[in-house]
Formats: sequence, C-alpha cells, structure tokens
Amino acid sequence: MIRFFNVGISFEGEGKQRLFENLSFSCAKNSYTVLSGPSGSGKTVILSLIAGAVVPDEGKVVVMDSQPTLLPPSRLAAYRRKIGMVFQDFHLLPHRTVYDNIALVLEAYNFNSRDVIHRTDTVLRRLNLYALRHRLPEDLSGGEKQRVAIARAVVHEPLLLLADEPTGNLDPHARDDVLALFDELHRKGSTVVLATHDEDVTTRLNKPLLRICDGRVIEARDT
Repeated sequence: MIRFFNVGISFEGEGKQRLFENLSFSCAKNSYTVLSGPSGSGKTVILSLIAGAVVPDEGKVVVMDSQPTLLPPSRLAAYRRKIGMVFQDFHLLPHRTVYDNIALVLEAYNFNSRDVIHRTDTVLRRLNLYALRHRLPEDLSGGEKQRVAIARAVVHEPLLLLADEPTGNLDPHARDDVLALFDELHRKGSTVVLATHDEDVTTRLNKPLLRICDGRVIEARDT
C-alpha cells in the first residue's frame, strides 16, 4: 500500500536543513501503523509525502501503486478522494457550519443527498457533535474543532486514513472515542497511519510501530 524508497528531503531554514536521508519503510494494505517520534522529527512531512503534497528531493514514494507527486492534476484529485486526512491545524472552512464542513466532502465526491444526510448525521452522533452541528468553527473549542476535522476525514470511509496528532486536543473520553472510531474504520478495510508523539497513545494502541528520529526509522515493531 505505502512504500518509501531511499527518500531524501531538505528544507530551507538557517541554511538548508536535511530532514531525511535514505528513508525506506513500507505499510501493508489494510494495516494500522503508528508513526511515532518527537515534535519536529518529520512525521507531518511523511504524511504530506504520502498525500502527494510534498515532493521528495531523492527517492520515491509509492502509494496504491502510484507515485502521487508524479500524477497529473486530474489523477491526483482522484487519488486524494481515496484518502482521509486529519490535519493538526484543522483546516475547517470558517464560514461554514460544523454540518456543512463535513457534508461538503461527500457532496464533492458526488454522494447522493440521502447518503450525505445519513453519513453526516451518523458521524456527528458518533463523535458527540450533533448538538454542535449548526455552529461555526469560531464558536468551537480546540477539542471540538479536532473532532470535526476527524469527522470530515472519515465520513467517506477512505481507503487510506492519515491522522496527524489526532488526539492532541482531546480529553481522555473523546480520545478513546476517536481511537475506537479509527479501529472501526480499520476493521472495515481502511489502511490507517496515525502520527503521534504521545507515548501513552502509542502504548495504548499496541499497533505496528515506526519510530522516527534523526531522519531515519530507529525502531520498527510488529504486533
């Protein structure tokens, strides 16, 4: 499903900074992988490479038998429809309600109106957001915004879910609800990659682990 072949990437900072050198790993189809490492270790960049939003300097990234950064715009758009992405900074549309932020994904993917209503209402209730469905993002707490972002990412049951620190703003009860939802999605056949620096989440999940540090995989755990 996901394969990194000798990926290297640098960023401009105080001089050109090397983030990865010869990074190689793979995640099987229908797997659930935890990507662990301290803040700044490159977890978000790895997810962005998988999504085709960042281009490696060297090596290649293959996902679902495609190299996303080499796809023309129309095929890249189709590729991204298969992905659900949970961003650290939410990326909610500020002038749309909670309901609309979620439903718009389904409408963009041409779900019929009955499915839009059913799927949106289901995920709102599943994440305890139904009472907030008419609110705008500015009226939500950080944890509520996080749950809306997660609902938007999973509402179309993507083939691949990329979750970047999805539990970072959540209380323990909401965290457990979200992790249970990810497990449910995984059991239905989705491949899940969850990035976190929270060792409690890493231990609690007890999933295959890739630990990133100093630009390389320093630990790989199978379960």
